[in-house]
Amino acid sequence: MVPPRSVNVPARAQRFRRRSLGAVAALVVLAGALPGPAAAQAPFARATVNAGLAAPAAPLAHATPRETIAGFLAAGSDGDFRLAARYLDLGAMSPEAQGADGPRLARRLFLVLTRRSLIDPESVSNEPMGSVEPNIEPSEERLAALDVRGREVPIALDLHGEPGGGRVWLVSRATVSTINALYRAHGYGSIGDWLPSLFFSVSFAGLQLWQWVALAIALLFGYGLARLIAHLLIAVLGTVARRTAATWDDALVTAMDGPLAVVLWGLALTVTSSWVGLPPNAAGLARVAWRLLSLFGFGWILFRVWDGFTDKMRQRTDERNRVTLGYIPIISRAGKFVISVFIVLAALDVIGINVVAMLAGIGLGGVAIAFAAQKTIENVFGAVTIAGDRPFMVGDYVTGGGVTGTIEEIRLRSTRVRTLDRTLVTIPNGLLAAGTIVNFTQRDRFLFNPTLGVRYDTTADQMTWIIDEIRKTLLAHPKVFQESQSVRFSGFGASALTIDVLAWIVARGFSESTAVAEELNFAIAGFVERSGTSFALPSQTLYLGRDGTPDRERADVVAREVAERRERGELAVPEPPQGLAEKQRKD
Repeated sequence: MVPPRSVNVPARAQRFRRRSLGAVAALVVLAGALPGPAAAQAPFARATVNAGLAAPAAPLAHATPRETIAGFLAAGSDGDFRLAARYLDLGAMSPEAQGADGPRLARRLFLVLTRRSLIDPESVSNEPMGSVEPNIEPSEERLAALDVRGREVPIALDLHGEPGGGRVWLVSRATVSTINALYRAHGYGSIGDWLPSLFFSVSFAGLQLWQWVALAIALLFGYGLARLIAHLLIAVLGTVARRTAATWDDALVTAMDGPLAVVLWGLALTVTSSWVGLPPNAAGLARVAWRLLSLFGFGWILFRVWDGFTDKMRQRTDERNRVTLGYIPIISRAGKFVISVFIVLAALDVIGINVVAMLAGIGLGGVAIAFAAQKTIENVFGAVTIAGDRPFMVGDYVTGGGVTGTIEEIRLRSTRVRTLDRTLVTIPNGLLAAGTIVNFTQRDRFLFNPTLGVRYDTTADQMTWIIDEIRKTLLAHPKVFQESQSVRFSGFGASALTIDVLAWIVARGFSESTAVAEELNFAIAGFVERSGTSFALPSQTLYLGRDGTPDRERADVVAREVAERRERGELAVPEPPQGLAEKQRKD
């Protein structure tokens, strides 16, 4: 290990401590390590090492290590790799090879340095003689080191003397010899060699143009590719699942169809961000995005699995088991709520929020939250009560909470009702559970209970005939409940003789019951008309003249028919004789 130095490089890069070159040189001379000031320049080469490269248009600034590395990175950012090659020590190559291979090596080194964000020029020594470290030659400036197949390869600069007596810093010959190995381990492959330099020289928001292009391709086409791969995986997994006797694996494979593509898409974005060499902040953001996408896909899978579980529960539950059927919607919503809470907490942890501390804070404020949410809690318990008691189902026509209408949706907090005027009313479940609920849909029979009022001049025989006809009609009608019905001459009203009809209509719904009631009302109106009398008006009539006499001819006919029915045993007044109902149905 070497002592730390003040260069901002990654953890694997070596760091060194700066010292005064003059002080160290003096100590070395005193110790006899160097022959003296006249020989102090012996380690520095005095040859033009890059003779095969064209002379630059302007003099290069590379008198200090900082100037050299800053100039090299600036030339690479501008896409001028021929200029960048002049910052390399190409002395080990022939002049012809320098012109051919120098720009390619400069390009590769530039891509490695920018991808790994190894060197901050501002942290490199700006002294003409650099900084001196133990066990390092005075003419060498170590900048960083990268791992290549388990071996640390240093990236360093060497101090060179020029024929005119000046000194310049160049990327060391040893580093240049390892550029190809560094690029194979940390570069971009052939895309980095052949992609136009424009993609590396233009930058936005700290990312090079080619990095933006790669991310855009991953975003635009990554999901389609992930969807295709997921579809192939689902097909293979589905084939395997169908060969097993269990059914849960089939349901799991079905639930994964769709969410799996989201997870693979997030993974593709992470791989792409790692491959393009994003800066640390952008790479961290990409990892967070991938984790959030993975959490979203995982939560989606859990939602679909839970839906499959509740659907299976609903299919296996007997329709007569209304309690279990009532709890299924609550179980479905409660399970999804729990899944959502866990996914949200995991997402908060991914983005860096201390979930444990947050939960502790919520625990301290739990009493205040309970008081603030008491109505919500009341409504949730109301939903549980409704699910257990099951006073209505979706589609029932009810009256509850002061509203009459059809139940459209039962939610965890409230129930939605569609009224007759087609408005949608939301009623808190706590209010419904605590109040009276009238369910019209669940009626097994519909009451038919008209009260008839006929004129006071109606004879007893006419009344008997009307009651007898109504009773026989009720006995013969297939939609009238036969075990309980009543037609009675109930009394003498203020302006009419009253007949009460009490029966129940057996129908599947309200509409059908009104149709049967209409049919019976028409029949009753016909009986009153045929009897020779009429319905009484609910009013008082003042006669100024002599009353007319009743229709004696019709009255005689009715009297004879009543006598004949009595003799035959077919008169249903005061009670129907035994066998009359069967005889009426046959007739």
